[in-house]
Amino acid sequence: MPKNILLYGGYNWFGFEMIDVLLAENSFTNFIVVDSFQNQLWKDNIKEKFDRYRYLYEENIFLFSIDIKDKYKLEDIYKTYKITHVVNNIKYNTNDVYMMEKVNGYHNIAQLNKQYNINTYICLYRNISHNSFGLNHDKSDHVTICETFNQCIKKANEALYDHMNFHEIDIYDYVFGPKKDKYNDIVAMYKNIIRCKSPCYIQKCSFYAQYDKDIIQFVEDLLLDHIPIEIPLRYYPYINLFETIYYHMTRDNRDEEKIITDDDKLLAYICD
Repeated sequence: MPKNILLYGGYNWFGFEMIDVLLAENSFTNFIVVDSFQNQLWKDNIKEKFDRYRYLYEENIFLFSIDIKDKYKLEDIYKTYKITHVVNNIKYNTNDVYMMEKVNGYHNIAQLNKQYNINTYICLYRNISHNSFGLNHDKSDHVTICETFNQCIKKANEALYDHMNFHEIDIYDYVFGPKKDKYNDIVAMYKNIIRCKSPCYIQKCSFYAQYDKDIIQFVEDLLLDHIPIEIPLRYYPYINLFETIYYHMTRDNRDEEKIITDDDKLLAYICD
């Protein structure tokens, strides 16, 4: 039976990288991307990457602009393309003021996954540990809103545990690495600040981060029924990251004790 994958929230670096690795692996036939195209002005242009597979457009790669609250349009995709695997990358977004409205859309996805006997469903959640995430200084309580949103989504997904291979993946604060775009990339933000010599307030708290290739590999392993290796989770004070980036960009060792030295993947990305 052909394997056809539906990628919700997939018109971005994550969707492209998943298609890229699965095409190379060669066991999936069709790749259907559903995206609402919100917040596109904040993101790098992904079309150039997708155009590497232009010859597969409307043959094996399909892109739809659909709001997940529109169950009838979503159901047509499940019917037409005989979906077997689903990856849901629609996560909490600090720039989306209507985030809670998407809960109804998650219920639609859960119902359709169950109705059409999906083999594997992978759902990614964003977790925000502090309200100044992304150098944000507005007054919104993003930590509480994000937690509430995730609780609602997990409640919608409860009915799926006994009906398919269901996996939940927690993404904490930041993702960094050469695959990801620069949207919400704290390393890229600090690099830009240092380059322009702008004053910068460094948060006194710490943050979590995960490496983009580790996330892609983890999802790929789940889709291929391999035993995945847990995604390593880093935890650093903001000041340590800033001082590390500052040192590698300027060779000015202002505070040696704060420089990160034991994270090869992070250091390679900073020095790239």
